[in-house]
Amino acid sequence: MAPREAGVVEKCAFDRRQADRQRPEVESADDRESQLGINTDYLQLYFVRAQAAWNIIRKVGIVTEFFYENGEETRIHSGEMFDRFGAAITLSHQFTEKLNTHLTYRFTTKDSDLPLRGYQQNYLLLGLNYRF
Repeated sequence: MAPREAGVVEKCAFDRRQADRQRPEVESADDRESQLGINTDYLQLYFVRAQAAWNIIRKVGIVTEFFYENGEETRIHSGEMFDRFGAAITLSHQFTEKLNTHLTYRFTTKDSDLPLRGYQQNYLLLGLNYRF
């Protein structure tokens, strides 16, 4: 296998889409990402993400997401190794051809080998979209 350089992303993805309303559209990906940055000297991140879109009711969408990330971040004076887990659910409704809304809830937890760098996060987003 060829050496990986900073900023290069290698992807392996599985995409399964169903036309049937009773079966979900499923997408998943695993990836390795290495990057140079401003807040860190070098970040190496491995992750797995899965998403399913459920079309059970007409004009109402439900999307479920799950992810896991394992990262190593190096800095001049220190480094950090962490694991992040998360799940999300999005409910959407298509009012008209041009107007829709969505409500997203996401929970994320991070475990770090450095003190005070772990956290739990609750995220709530209400969106209203109009296409011109």
